[in-house]
Amino acid sequence: MPAYFWLAASYRGRSPEIQQTLNDLGWLPFDGFVWTIIWQNAVIGIVVLLDKRTAPIFPRWYGYLSIWCAFLYLPAGFNVFFKDGPLAWNGAVSWWVLLTAIFGWLMTTTYLLLQATKRQELEAASGMTPGDPVGDLERRLAELEKRLENAQVARV
Repeated sequence: MPAYFWLAASYRGRSPEIQQTLNDLGWLPFDGFVWTIIWQNAVIGIVVLLDKRTAPIFPRWYGYLSIWCAFLYLPAGFNVFFKDGPLAWNGAVSWWVLLTAIFGWLMTTTYLLLQATKRQELEAASGMTPGDPVGDLERRLAELEKRLENAQVARV
């Protein structure tokens, strides 16, 4: 939606007041409606922390990072109440903390997702069941030991 307001502001030669209003209508939701991102990060963090597998998809610290970033996004959700200062739409807290936190979270998430995808591909190629490689290795080791015993019995 914000892009439509900016496009409307640039579409025709309008008075500066109308252009300023349309520009403001674009920037406030662009920066201010971060509530979906806040809830997204909080839920991702909780789910990561609740993953009790021996080999979880994401490390526990990533869950804490996601929840911490959700808190860092909060000031941007209140920028509509401030016209200037650090909590305004272009303020140091509301804008720059938000951008820094989102950038760091996105880079970390991308890296961890790529690692998880590689791990999943390796597990699929080796025939292991995803999620519990230790249990799978123990099960496969027990199967190999049983085959070895059967082969020794067959020789006798």
